Amino acid sequence: MIRIQSWLVELLLRALDPSERDAVDGDLNELRVPPTRAIRELLDLLARRHVAAWMDWRPWAALIIVVLPLGFALSVISRFWALGTAIHVWLYVENWTSAYLASPGARSDLFGAVGTHLIECVALMLWAWTIGFAVASVSRRAKWETFALFALVVFAGTIGSTTAGVLNPANAAVFSLTSYRVGFPIVFRTVFILLPALHGTLKAVRESTIGSIHAAILAITVTLVTAALAVGIRVAVTFGWWSLSAEGPMMSALAHLRRSWQFWVLPVVMTLPAAYVLYEASWRSPRTRRIT
Repeated sequence: MIRIQSWLVELLLRALDPSERDAVDGDLNELRVPPTRAIRELLDLLARRHVAAWMDWRPWAALIIVVLPLGFALSVISRFWALGTAIHVWLYVENWTSAYLASPGARSDLFGAVGTHLIECVALMLWAWTIGFAVASVSRRAKWETFALFALVVFAGTIGSTTAGVLNPANAAVFSLTSYRVGFPIVFRTVFILLPALHGTLKAVRESTIGSIHAAILAITVTLVTAALAVGIRVAVTFGWWSLSAEGPMMSALAHLRRSWQFWVLPVVMTLPAAYVLYEASWRSPRTRRIT
């Protein structure tokens, strides 16, 4: 039991900022605080730290401006692209025939589908990484709460809805299988969104910013990839969130959406976290050089 309590104390100490972790650990050792009391003290300290973090405007700004809207957009887009990939995997893997390579037209369709899905996966990873880095940079003391909320929005954003592809009777053979209908969206959201976002968050924890050259390359890459998929983004939003109960209200909502300015600027919005990373790198680098 004592070993478990000591392990909990170490775990709670790691949750503190490095700047105060050593001081708190030293105080506990100097006062010879028992593990049970140390756990209570650390839990109380962490609770007060997290409450204080949300008294600042930065975590709320990150939540309202980035986590909620972009998390929902990634939820819809990733599911639509995941199900589109599932259709092609079912077609080319489970129903493989050498005719796909023998015919020039079929070969072109195959390579085109593979290339498109690869670019989509790269785009999801780039958007997620920049979101994770930007949100953690802004809401540094509430970074894990905002990350948890981002993950929740990504996975829960499409609850109660489906896609036009799933409703299409021509795809019934594909989406009758749970591995395609449910498995692919889970894999896409986990591998191409949550893991890159987690890496970006950890990168921001270790470094407040990245080099200006690396930030510029990242911003340019995100912009080019997003521009290449601008039409695909709008298609994913248009056909990737359909009501399970009734199509009528959704159709009118989609018609209104296509006329809105938000629909046309959505690809630009997806690049804003990368623009923020570039801004931070460009703004802080000269200041750091002047200070040193």
